[in-house]
Amino acid sequence: MSIEPMAREIEIKLRLAEPAALRGRLEALGATSRGTALELNQVFDFDDGRLREADCGLRLREARDEAHPNAQNATLAYKGPRDARGASGVKSRQEVELAIECAASMRAILAQLGLRPTVVFEKRRETWNLTGCVVTLDELPTLGWHVEIEGPSEDVVQEARRRLGLGQAPVVDQTFVELAARAGIAGPRGERELRFTAR
Repeated sequence: MSIEPMAREIEIKLRLAEPAALRGRLEALGATSRGTALELNQVFDFDDGRLREADCGLRLREARDEAHPNAQNATLAYKGPRDARGASGVKSRQEVELAIECAASMRAILAQLGLRPTVVFEKRRETWNLTGCVVTLDELPTLGWHVEIEGPSEDVVQEARRRLGLGQAPVVDQTFVELAARAGIAGPRGERELRFTAR
């Protein structure tokens, strides 16, 4: 296992009308594709919802590379409270992420600590590197396409948004967790689930 140091996540999320057009712009700008993965995201909380109430999140993610189905990885991420978002739409929060070898073992540990999944959702994610930013094209069941631009500062994120021609794209204030909780259906243990296909 390896632990990344506490970092600050600085990003903007936008609704995406034409993913093919954005792929073309990324290619024209010399962005590098890191491939597409199908993700299973599980968000954990205590029964009293204290993490959600504190605007924090604990997410276990399992990702399978669509080009190499046997290539899978899992991460556990803690996200701190979101800073107030200004008119720009860029959001910031503390984040620490841990690469793990066995998602099932991590789920068992979290259960022993009194944490349970509250939101479970799938997401298809294309990842691109663009001049200091990570740009992701995300497809969620029933919710369509979104794009996230993450970078080291608000100025860098906004410059990437401008270069990609996304100045007029609608800003999405909600997290994917909030969107999935609202659009998902009740699972067998009371969690909200949003999946591409029925289980």
